[in-house]
Amino acid sequence: MVSCMQDKGWNATARQYPDGATDFGLDYQTVQEKQVEAAQRACEKATGWKSTPPKATEEQAGKSFDDLSRVAACLESHGYPVPEAPSRQSFVDALVGGSAIWSPYQLVIAAADGAATKKALDACPQKYAGS
Repeated sequence: MVSCMQDKGWNATARQYPDGATDFGLDYQTVQEKQVEAAQRACEKATGWKSTPPKATEEQAGKSFDDLSRVAACLESHGYPVPEAPSRQSFVDALVGGSAIWSPYQLVIAAADGAATKKALDACPQKYAGS
C-alpha cells in the first residue's frame, strides 16, 4: 500500500505497532484530501488492502483507550490542543460497535500543516493499535 501511494506521488510511510498491527501514514495538505482519497481507493483495489479494521473486542478497545489517554497527556504536555475525552466505557462501547468516537490527535491534525502534524505524531506516538 505504501509503495502504491508513493508511486502515485504521495509521501507515505509504513508504521508497525508493538502488537504487530500495521498501517500507513501520509503527509498531505487538507486541501488535497479528495486526491488522497482517490489514490487510496485505487491502491486499496490494486493491493487488496483494507482500510477498515475489524471490530475491536472489549479488551482491545480498553487498551486502545488507555493508550490514547496516554497520548492525550503527552500532547498536552507538549502544548498541543486535545479534545475532551469521552468516558472509558463510552469509548469502548463505540469501538466495539465499529465506531471511533475520539482521538487525541483530532485537533492537531485539523489545525496543523503536515510537518506540524508529523512533529506531534513523532513526539506522542500511539503505541497500541490492536483492534
